[in-house]
Amino acid sequence: MRDHFRKLINGDYGLFQTYWLYGVCVSVLLTIISSVLLGIEGLGVREQKLTWQFSMVLFAIHTAYRIPWTIGLYRSSLTYNGAVAWSYLARLSLLWIWANEIKTWLTIAGVEL
Repeated sequence: MRDHFRKLINGDYGLFQTYWLYGVCVSVLLTIISSVLLGIEGLGVREQKLTWQFSMVLFAIHTAYRIPWTIGLYRSSLTYNGAVAWSYLARLSLLWIWANEIKTWLTIAGVEL
């Protein structure tokens, strides 16, 4: 596991695999798990609170995972040998992703934008 994160941070997986497999697929999987948990009908108040808390823990883990992923994506975009546009689009997507991440955390904290 440690070797995986070292390779991810170093950008050793390449731009395509880092972006799509370790970025998009992991995000979609965590979003689906969280949505399923929050969408379970018929839970009592106590269970709903625990489900919401578990969903927040998943979101925090997801945010923590994005840090090494961001570093790896940026590094792999610098060494990408394909079309230059893909390298720039990957870096531009990082701005969008982190802007949404910050907006989500501010919303959770009750800050109105």
